[in-house]
Amino acid sequence: MTSARIYTLACISIAVLAGCGRGEVAPADHDGAGPAAAAEAPSTESFDMAGVATQEIHLAEEIVDPDANEPFASDEEDQVDVPEETTPDSVMLANTPGAVTFVTVPTSSLRASHAQATFADEAARHNREALRRASLESVEPASSEPASSEPAAPSASDANASSSDAAAAIASTPPVQDSKPATQPAAAPVDEKKILADPLGQWASSAVASSTYAQTADQKAGYSAWQATGAPNVSRYSDNPAAWTTRSGDSKTPEWLEVKFARPVYATSLRIRQSAAPGAISKLELIDADGASHEIWSGADATPYQKNTIGWLVQDIPKTSFVVTGARITLATARVWGWNQIDAVQLVGEP
Repeated sequence: MTSARIYTLACISIAVLAGCGRGEVAPADHDGAGPAAAAEAPSTESFDMAGVATQEIHLAEEIVDPDANEPFASDEEDQVDVPEETTPDSVMLANTPGAVTFVTVPTSSLRASHAQATFADEAARHNREALRRASLESVEPASSEPASSEPAAPSASDANASSSDAAAAIASTPPVQDSKPATQPAAAPVDEKKILADPLGQWASSAVASSTYAQTADQKAGYSAWQATGAPNVSRYSDNPAAWTTRSGDSKTPEWLEVKFARPVYATSLRIRQSAAPGAISKLELIDADGASHEIWSGADATPYQKNTIGWLVQDIPKTSFVVTGARITLATARVWGWNQIDAVQLVGEP
């Protein structure tokens, strides 16, 4: 008897479920309302999240398939554009931690093209900073190291420059012939405290340069020539906007910094404080009251600079027969990899 009841209940349950599937039987809602209440209630459409997501045109889809946001021209499946292999807009910098590579692909989407140009610009700027940091961590003369890549400038067009171009620039820079030997001692360390306290020394009061890494036209902007005036204000070896920095770290042509001094003197020494990548100075000239230049040294700087340490180039000379009002410092920046920065210039002499 019990088995017959169970069998009967099972059959009834199956019939009810089948009726629900055909819409003949509707379960009551939580308020106890039945099919009649459901019929009176206004019908609402469910929110299709997946449908909304498919309406969004993603940048990745535009780059791979520039026609993704256009209707099909026929019943055939839309053909996906297959990009041809291209060279990177931003070149991976060899042995440079943190460097990135960005490769553009052909696309007919204006939005995608604009985004790719922006990405290439950001990648170039990122690599420039990565190369700058690497150059400050390990600075070696270019003559003893393999030719390194010229860092990409912060613009989309300069991002196309390759490391081979920089290598050719370094190789094509003619060495400066020694016209006079350097007079600074080969091993004696420079006493910076003594230099700072020298009563006969004076710091540059104004400056101009062949180029600058300054990002604005402001005379006192970071990295501008003005940053080489006054007493030293860079506390340690580093990339610091408080020092003059050339536009390029490894220029094909000589760079120069020209400074003026407030007090004309008969000079006995010229001292240059290099706060990053020292050793690129190739010529020193003094400027007299008439504006004429007098070379006091040229050649390859043989000063034994300690790694990652601020370096002083000190050129002592016999007292000049002419009054000195300024100095011109020429650099062969390709000789020392990275940005060569000058923090201060001191002229020593008597009135």
